[in-house]
Amino acid sequence: RCGVEYFDYYMLHNITNNFYNGIIPQLKCFEFAEKLKEEGFIRHLGISFHDDAETLDKILSEHPSIEFVQLQINYLDWDNEGIQSGKCYEVARKYNKDIIVMEPLKGGILAGKMPDEVESIFKKADPSKTNAEWSISWILNHSEITCVFSGMNNIAQIDENIAIGNSVEPHSMSLEELETIDYAKRALKE
Repeated sequence: RCGVEYFDYYMLHNITNNFYNGIIPQLKCFEFAEKLKEEGFIRHLGISFHDDAETLDKILSEHPSIEFVQLQINYLDWDNEGIQSGKCYEVARKYNKDIIVMEPLKGGILAGKMPDEVESIFKKADPSKTNAEWSISWILNHSEITCVFSGMNNIAQIDENIAIGNSVEPHSMSLEELETIDYAKRALKE
């Protein structure tokens, strides 16, 4: 129906513990996708994951055919116990899976106007960097990040994200820059 011979990347979307133990086995979603991969209709199989690290560990151990995982990762959610970005990232690394990042700017919160205290922390550290640049640079400082999906509302935001992606050297944030992010994160949480 899509008019293509195969999909380079095929992702089972919104995988949670409830879906994994409910509708997914009933509909045989993994079996369906794995069969299509065997037949050559899917080149790379992955999941969009929205639950805790323990569930992700279980899924990846039970489905070694998964090649990539899309996770919500940003510096504000990294140690959030509800989202468990950091823990899920480590589980994906444990299984040597590529990681696609969603919500690197937390729905725009980390790119827009921040409280004055947070703005001053970033501007003091580097007045030339935008809030989006701080956030995306932090993401790209992690290994195993294959792709970063950032929601964009206009051409200017697309241009900014492309410029950031082209200018940031992966894994190159200094200790001082990482400390700035931590300091700003604490101030933002307060």
